[in-house]
Amino acid sequence: MAAPTMNKSKRCSLDIDAFKREFKHYKRRQPAPNFSQVVDFTVPSVTGTQSVLPFKLDSDSDDFHLKLGLKTPAEWQCFKHKGSPGLIFIRNPFLPGYQRFWVKQCVQEFPKKPNKTNLDQNTQPEALHSIWGNEELIKRLRWVTLGYQYDWTNKLYYADDHVPFPADLAALAKYFASKLGFMNFEPEAGIVNFYHMDSTLGGHTDHSEYDMEAPLFSISFGQTAVFLLGGPTKSTKPVAMFVNSGDVVVMTGPARLAYHAIPRIMPACEAVIEESFALQEQSEHAHTSICHPHLQSLDDDEMCDPNPPKKIFKSDTEPCVSDSKPAVLKRTSAVEPEVEENRTEEVAQQNKYLTTVEKSSSNVDCLVDSCKSNENLTFDIQGEMDKLSTELSWQPYADYLKISRINMNVRQVLPKGKIFTNM
Repeated sequence: MAAPTMNKSKRCSLDIDAFKREFKHYKRRQPAPNFSQVVDFTVPSVTGTQSVLPFKLDSDSDDFHLKLGLKTPAEWQCFKHKGSPGLIFIRNPFLPGYQRFWVKQCVQEFPKKPNKTNLDQNTQPEALHSIWGNEELIKRLRWVTLGYQYDWTNKLYYADDHVPFPADLAALAKYFASKLGFMNFEPEAGIVNFYHMDSTLGGHTDHSEYDMEAPLFSISFGQTAVFLLGGPTKSTKPVAMFVNSGDVVVMTGPARLAYHAIPRIMPACEAVIEESFALQEQSEHAHTSICHPHLQSLDDDEMCDPNPPKKIFKSDTEPCVSDSKPAVLKRTSAVEPEVEENRTEEVAQQNKYLTTVEKSSSNVDCLVDSCKSNENLTFDIQGEMDKLSTELSWQPYADYLKISRINMNVRQVLPKGKIFTNM
């Protein structure tokens, strides 16, 4: 009777490691992994598969999308995936060149105080006022937190640890939310992650917010990532997909508490970079199709680009998040080490810090409605784009992106009608 028990134990062990097995497969350098099973949303034929379900949104009745540097929603290429319930994938909804603005915000504006970064503890305070102008600090920058700050020790948010959330990013996230039907979404916390070519992000769930019904928005710029999205436990084999510059990944419903990870950063195809950062007049003759990374042969992880860019820094870059750097993993994203936890008990613990109130209507009205005219905007994307319209002004950011991937994610912390008890 011992043998069947042992076999069952082995099967259970393999099931538990399903997520980790896929992570190791795509992280592997030698031999190079097989990318044929990675969903590539740039390939027209992907919409003909049984797993990928494209869908369309309605056109805007106003021009607010233009103020955010976006195409009209009817032009967005939106997808769902049967293997990942709750996942919404929007392929690069930005107008030509307008990703430049968000890259500039991520590396130059968002790291400024009062926002917190991974540099705070080991850097002189005066140096933190101008991180973008310091090559060494930019090389070491791994994350920036926005809005409500996260208590990594107690796994909680607090009312008195909060900085103003960027108005431009709030408007962008609320616009995406409103177009997808999440009219009451409030952008209250965010993390900007900075990856380099050897970076990884281990498997985790984002379960520390008090509102787990609200969607989580993840927007990427720069180099391409292999993104894994699994299920509520690591026994679920994850779906792998390429996330390119400008792509928006939205996790809702079951996907909101699904394990996910980034096992690999890889060079973006030239066509992806051109589509993402060329200005309108420059992109008129851009490639009509994006190259298909999984059809390319891999040699030491150099894909698509036969002449990969050289690093712009004097020394090799450090991993953003990796299995070999658990201390960094703990702080890079609002996640914890790979530990299964009792969600019911955690929710009960969190609810001690909340109380019910009647929020003012201004807190739940869609930001899109309140910003229909230019005079109501507290930011000027077009003005900044004018400054970034020359290759000389854009070149420092382009150089940074040659070896980097930026991801900004936005989430709602508090359920509708709730505030912190210590507010």
